[in-house]
Amino acid sequence: MTSKIYVQFLWHFHQPYYSVPNQTSNKLPWVRLHSIKSYYDMGRMLERFPQVRCVVNFSGCLLQQLREYIEEGKRDSWWDLTEKPARELNEAEKYHLLRNFFSIDWDTCVERFPRYKELLEKRGEDDDAIDPGAFSVQELRDLQVLFNLAWFGFSAREERVVVQALIDKGRGYTESEKHAVLEQQIEVMQLVAPLYSKLHHRGQIELSITPMYHPILPLIIDSDVAAVATPNRPRPRRFQAPDDADFHVDEARSLARDFLGVDASGMWPAEGSISPQAVATFAEHDVAWIASDEEVLQKSIGERWSRNWDLYHPWHLESAPETQIFFRDRGLSDLIGFVYAKNDADEAVADFVDRVRHIGQERREDLSPPVISVILDGENPWEHYPQDGESFLSELYRALTEADDIETVTPTQYLEEVGPGPALETLHSGSWIEANYRIWIGEDQTNRAWNLLGRTREHLVERSEDESLSEGRLHQAWEALHIAEGSDWFWWYGDDFTSRNDADFDRLFRDQLRHVYAALRDEPPADLDVPLIGDTAAEVEFKPPQGLIQPSIDGNNDFFYEWSGAGVYTNRGGRGSMFENTRFVDELRIGFDLGFLYLMVKPGADFHERRKELELRFKITGPDGGVRSISVEFGERVEAVVESARHGKCPVERAAYVDCLELAAPFAHLELHTGDEFSIHLSVIEQSMEVSRHPIERALVLQVPDETFELRNWIV
Repeated sequence: MTSKIYVQFLWHFHQPYYSVPNQTSNKLPWVRLHSIKSYYDMGRMLERFPQVRCVVNFSGCLLQQLREYIEEGKRDSWWDLTEKPARELNEAEKYHLLRNFFSIDWDTCVERFPRYKELLEKRGEDDDAIDPGAFSVQELRDLQVLFNLAWFGFSAREERVVVQALIDKGRGYTESEKHAVLEQQIEVMQLVAPLYSKLHHRGQIELSITPMYHPILPLIIDSDVAAVATPNRPRPRRFQAPDDADFHVDEARSLARDFLGVDASGMWPAEGSISPQAVATFAEHDVAWIASDEEVLQKSIGERWSRNWDLYHPWHLESAPETQIFFRDRGLSDLIGFVYAKNDADEAVADFVDRVRHIGQERREDLSPPVISVILDGENPWEHYPQDGESFLSELYRALTEADDIETVTPTQYLEEVGPGPALETLHSGSWIEANYRIWIGEDQTNRAWNLLGRTREHLVERSEDESLSEGRLHQAWEALHIAEGSDWFWWYGDDFTSRNDADFDRLFRDQLRHVYAALRDEPPADLDVPLIGDTAAEVEFKPPQGLIQPSIDGNNDFFYEWSGAGVYTNRGGRGSMFENTRFVDELRIGFDLGFLYLMVKPGADFHERRKELELRFKITGPDGGVRSISVEFGERVEAVVESARHGKCPVERAAYVDCLELAAPFAHLELHTGDEFSIHLSVIEQSMEVSRHPIERALVLQVPDETFELRNWIV
């Protein structure tokens, strides 16, 4: 039995990057909402127990987004929807509100608010049965407020008078009270980074960092490393980008220095993913310690593995002695992450302490004091605990503070007091899940995503040699590519995990790759428009053309019957989690006669004032796979140009804008002939970047008409 047992907690904070470079709004709100709950709570709880030592780990992309909220005023689409007066919400916005503003644990969080529970019961559990018309303006406003109130953690609720007063009020909120909630959120967010910097500099915690955009670093270095653990699984075309791995390590540490004032000596690799090549990369960048999962260590040692002797001290790879590797106790980590939430806090803590002491009792006295690494997500478990985990965490920290035989420690403190661990001759390549990488590579969807990523990177490398490209554009292109290398997009592909946001993450991944091409002023490949997850074509609200039309092209939306036979696409921006907070397009009408394609765009609320900064670009793909485009710019007058392979650029002679855009383009200039099937979608371009697309996913499919079209589509 050993006389002292060291326990080191590593709480990992991470959110993927929720926008493309240079966009002014995040697509999803989770950085903001986790900041006011778990990020703030965990720091304030540590202040209550100054003798507790631990590691708090931030991913680089989470730090970047925190900085953007605080220093640049960046917000998110759900913030915008909260800000909008409830009386002014349209049907799509109401649907989005009712679908997504219950995104919190119903049992532990919604139950605390009687009005919130009442609204949930009225809405029901089936998204398809949501009826926006059944809710009054006051009910919708209360939902806007209660969702944002429910996300405040125990610390903000206890400390902030305004928050507690609004919780006590319960219902009947005003617009000014709603804005007060949002102001309180930003005030709490502003406290997060200084709080952890203070805890680090006073020696209570050690701040560590995850490589910049949370990539599976071994796969970025060489995707064929996946074959080490799963040799029989299919693999994508080989992806090798060791320079990108260097970027992710360097950029994250640089950001920690700039934003937190901390020179982080340790790193938690994304998903605990390591390989000999990845460890060498960390060592080359003077990273003092990293961590992974116990099964990776077990597979590295092989038949000689003895859990009690081997797990509870650091190791280093023989070829990289500069970097120590700690391995997490999977059982203890998962108990906190998944089990203890369902149990009484006192009983859960007693069980944890007993298990720690049992490890110490089994340890031989002639060995170094054990260090038990408890490493887990520091943000998501707590909403499933009663009181957001306050009772459990306070009892846990109190018990560890009072225990004479247990000492909490950070990796750097342990290495200073006890020293480095022994050498590993070989290191298995794997992650904290099954000691392999199968979650992120090896299934059809993940492999297709890797192939898209690899092709885009090859294009970017080739185009980087173009001296005419500005540094700013190249920087944007590389930033988007590095974001696309993050693990989160690949997590949701395949059959292992699913969420209501799967399609949103798929879209964000492909948006990053499209942004690479846009930054280079190149046309993105058509397959980047095709979802990798499922088939979302049914979500597009499009009524196909029913008759031939010959509208007047005057830009006036004043004669309905001119366009009555046209196809109608309606922008329903509220059907996903990523609501369209800036609205440029409300409706697109597509019609034709035997010689012309007619297009009419009914602008959204934000289009008219900003139209001179925007370009509308219709992308048309013919039966030969070739792309034709119609580009429309709005200066003193409308200028529209058709571009095709055979005819080059031809001006569109009939185009006009007053309160809508109308234009007529000859099928001949589009190189389309009678009976040809073609697809079309509309992009809104700002400063050469695509800022919105309609439809969001698959293009609309039509056919060039012949003389029998109206007979085949005759309606009364």
